[in-house]
Amino acid sequence: MKHVGFVFFVSAFLMVKSAFCVPATMQNAYDNICWTCYSPEVAVQNFLSKYREPLRNLCFKKDAKACEMMATLYSALQNDIDAQDYYQMACKLGVKDSCAKVDVEEE
Repeated sequence: MKHVGFVFFVSAFLMVKSAFCVPATMQNAYDNICWTCYSPEVAVQNFLSKYREPLRNLCFKKDAKACEMMATLYSALQNDIDAQDYYQMACKLGVKDSCAKVDVEEE
C-alpha cells in the first residue's frame, strides 16, 4: 500500500511540475529565432506576439526558464525596463547568468 501512495505522489508531483514548464513547441520556436540575422527584431517581435502571455504566465508561476527567455527577448528589443524586471525574477529563481545582468542602483 505504501508503494501505491508513493507512486501516486510522484506522479502528481511530476504532473504539477510539467504544468509549469515551458512547452516544447514554445522552446523550439525560441531556439529557432535567428539572433545573428541582419534584423533579429522581426523574429523576436513575431515570437513575442505569439508567446508573450503564456511565457509571462509561466514566469509568474515561478518558471525560471520562462523569465530568462522574456528578459532576453526584451533585451534584444532594447526594452531595458522590462528586461530588468524579468532578469530580476529569473535571478530570484536561481538563474545565475541573469543575476549578472541585473542593474544594481547604487545610492
